Amino acid sequence: MGNKLLRVLIVEDSEDDALLVVRALRQRGNDLVYERVETPEAMQAALHRETWDIILSDYSLPHFSGTAALQLLLETGHDIPFIIVSGKIGEETAVEAMKAGAQDYVMKGNLCRLIPTIDRELKGAAERRERKQAQTAINESERKYREMIDFLPITVFEFDKEANMTSANQSAFEKFGYTQEDINRGLNARQILMPEDWDKARKNIQRVLNGEKKSDSSEYTAVRKDGSTFPVLIFSSPIIYQGNPIGLRGALIDITESKQAEANLIQSFKRLQKALEGTIHVLAVAAEKRNPYTAVHQQRVAELACAITKEMDLSEDQIKGIRMGAIIHDIGMISVPADILSKPGRLTDSEFSIVKNHSKAAYDILEGIEFPWPIAEMVHQHHERMNGSGYPRGLSGEDVIVEARILAVADVIEAMSSHRTYRPALDIDVTLEEISQNRDVLYDPRVVDFCVKVITEKGFKYN
Repeated sequence: MGNKLLRVLIVEDSEDDALLVVRALRQRGNDLVYERVETPEAMQAALHRETWDIILSDYSLPHFSGTAALQLLLETGHDIPFIIVSGKIGEETAVEAMKAGAQDYVMKGNLCRLIPTIDRELKGAAERRERKQAQTAINESERKYREMIDFLPITVFEFDKEANMTSANQSAFEKFGYTQEDINRGLNARQILMPEDWDKARKNIQRVLNGEKKSDSSEYTAVRKDGSTFPVLIFSSPIIYQGNPIGLRGALIDITESKQAEANLIQSFKRLQKALEGTIHVLAVAAEKRNPYTAVHQQRVAELACAITKEMDLSEDQIKGIRMGAIIHDIGMISVPADILSKPGRLTDSEFSIVKNHSKAAYDILEGIEFPWPIAEMVHQHHERMNGSGYPRGLSGEDVIVEARILAVADVIEAMSSHRTYRPALDIDVTLEEISQNRDVLYDPRVVDFCVKVITEKGFKYN
């Protein structure tokens, strides 16, 4: 025990016996602060006045008893070792006292046993205080954690390996309508997810528990206690204890508003597309009013271009964009004088130069419109050629966008197979021979091959 100060409360009616105890303690080198009491009132006052390290109590006093002293201590809630020091206590009585809460007993005739008994009980008391402090710290940490997760506006939860909910925050109760009593009775993930989502959820849970994924985020449809549903995004990760997964913890976010915003955005996009399609329709009608042949030609080019694009396995969005571009690819013809458009014979070089300007004129008309597809570039480039011999900019190879390369082939096929005032319609075999002979020279070889395929193998026909 060393010279550490020891505070001892002695419950004893004999001052001599108390001094014997004090002498025994001092002989072992203890610095002492002690007080002797022999009544309940005196002991109660001493307990309120001082913090004691240990209480040594006689078992039988004229106006008090060791049992009453022990009960008085227990009522205060203080964790102070209580040792009975008696001259005439039977073993059976001593055992009963220890069952009531005393730590040990020592006979007055054997005070040499008192010091090791005190040492042991002081050590035990210190260990109990440390455990209590640790538990208090844990409880405080859990309280702060609980307050923190209850403050969060999202649902936080924990499940065991069988997907039984073990804890949840206040937001979870408010969002789902369940209570802590429901969790205590047993609440499984199956009860808060739509049946069609359970198989996906079960597989995701197993992957996380198996360590295949450090975390999981998936979209599900959640079910409230009243049966109503709402879309959620769930993030989860494993709970690890001693190196092994014992469950899942995670967060659930209600994405109703974002889903609604997404739906509104889709509707807005559809309205925008419809408006753009209306714009293209107006432009096509304008071209038709100027030259009815142009409208028929553009529609037929659009049909063939879309058939080629589908065969090339391009995206639905690209197919739609090519159809839009094809429908107005000759809109620039409205800048060409009517007498040139209706001329029955072949055009002179100067007249053809005017016609060649229609690609640039179309680009000038369309470049200010924000289409979701490269419409302006399609019409600007549909007379460009792979070897750079086209117009208006002499682009070549990959500098020509794929949509324009598709329009170029479809445009040539339709033009050659249609009647002109200066020549009759050419046979389809002649048109296919034209593009086949010039694949990789004037036309994209891949586009040519797919065009030949849709006409000869797929039996393409204009509507």
